[in-house]
Amino acid sequence: MKILIVVDLEGISGVVNEKIQCLPNGFLYNEARKSLISDLNSAIEGVLDGGANEVVVYDTHYMGLNILVNELNENAKLILGNPIIIPEEFMRSFDAKILVGFHAMNEEKESTLSHTYSHEIRSIKINGVRVGEIGVEIFLSSYLNVPTVFITGDSVAEKEAKDLVDEIKFVAVKKVMGKESALCRSLKDTQAEIKRVAKESILEHKRIKSLTLSKPFRIETSFLNCEFVNKVFKMNKFYRKKISDKKIIIEGENLYKLWINFKDAIWSNL
Repeated sequence: MKILIVVDLEGISGVVNEKIQCLPNGFLYNEARKSLISDLNSAIEGVLDGGANEVVVYDTHYMGLNILVNELNENAKLILGNPIIIPEEFMRSFDAKILVGFHAMNEEKESTLSHTYSHEIRSIKINGVRVGEIGVEIFLSSYLNVPTVFITGDSVAEKEAKDLVDEIKFVAVKKVMGKESALCRSLKDTQAEIKRVAKESILEHKRIKSLTLSKPFRIETSFLNCEFVNKVFKMNKFYRKKISDKKIIIEGENLYKLWINFKDAIWSNL
C-alpha cells in the first residue's frame, strides 16, 4: 500500500506565530521544524503500522524545504522544493493521502494562522464550494481517486475538513484561541494520538468517502490586489477569464492540471 503525506507548517503542534515560527528567518523556526518532524514521524509510524509499505512525504510549506531530512523516518521518501509540478500519473499511484499540519482558510477570523496559499488570495471556490488548502487537497484527491483519510491541524481546520467529508479522521493538535494563539497539547500527547489515528485511517481507508464531482471544473479565485491579478492574468498557460479587477475564473475538464497550472502561475508572480 502506497501512502502520500502532504505537509504544511501552520497547523503543526505548538506553532502559532507566522513571523517567528513559520519563516526561515524567524528565531523559533528551527524549533517549529522540530515540532513538524514530531507530528510527521508519528503519522509515518502509524501508517506503517497500518500496513503501508511505501510512504512518500511532500513538503508544501513556503519553499518546500522545512523537513529535517536527517530526522525523517528512514522508511519514508521525501519530495522537497516548491513550486513543483508533480505528474498526474504519479499522484494517481497512491492508495490514500494524509495531510499533516494544516490550517483553516483565509477569512476565518477566529482561526490560528488562517490563510489560503498566498496572502494575495482572498478566497477560492471550486464548483461553487468555498475551500481553503484542506478543501483543495480533498477536491484533488477525489478527482484522482486517492481519498484523503486523515488530517492533523487546529480545531477550526477540523470543522472545515468534516464539513466536506464527515468520515475523515482528524487530530486537533491545538484549540484555537485567536489569530496567533492556541491552547497547545504537548508533543508527547500529540505523538501518541497521531500515530494511533494514522494507523486507524489506513486500516479503514476504503470506508472514507471521496467527494462526488462533476465536469466541467470551475475554479473562482478572488484576490486582494488588482496589480497581482493583472500579472497572473497575463500568463497564457491555461484558459481563463477575468470577470473583475480582483477575480479570475478558470474552467476545464481536468481538475488536477487546471489547479497545478493555476498554482504555478500564482507562485511565479510572488
